[in-house]
Amino acid sequence: MDRDRTAALQFLRRHFRPDGPRLGIVVLAECGDAVEGAAAEVLREHGLSPARRLARIQPRVDEPAVSSEDLADFLERYGHEYCAAWLPVRTVAGSLDTAAVDAAGRRSGCVTGWYGR
Repeated sequence: MDRDRTAALQFLRRHFRPDGPRLGIVVLAECGDAVEGAAAEVLREHGLSPARRLARIQPRVDEPAVSSEDLADFLERYGHEYCAAWLPVRTVAGSLDTAAVDAAGRRSGCVTGWYGR
């Protein structure tokens, strides 16, 4: 089994506890099939539809990757709808500010987990 998929499954099975409006998982659109597939599998294990509950965050138009600021903003605005976010430490454009994203996740109640690329 792919290392990214295994790590994603372990993190998400440990931290994804859907309750009330908090029913989703956040990944980056660039995460790849292994991570996206693991997130979809965990959602299905809980009887939830990945098409509805898996947020694939995409970069702004004309930007190569999601910025730390945009990711933190998403979690500040919508994190109350998500249990967990599984994110790469590095995107195609460079490293994310993990401290800022973690802080936004904590404020919204969304657990953030990181994997190396």
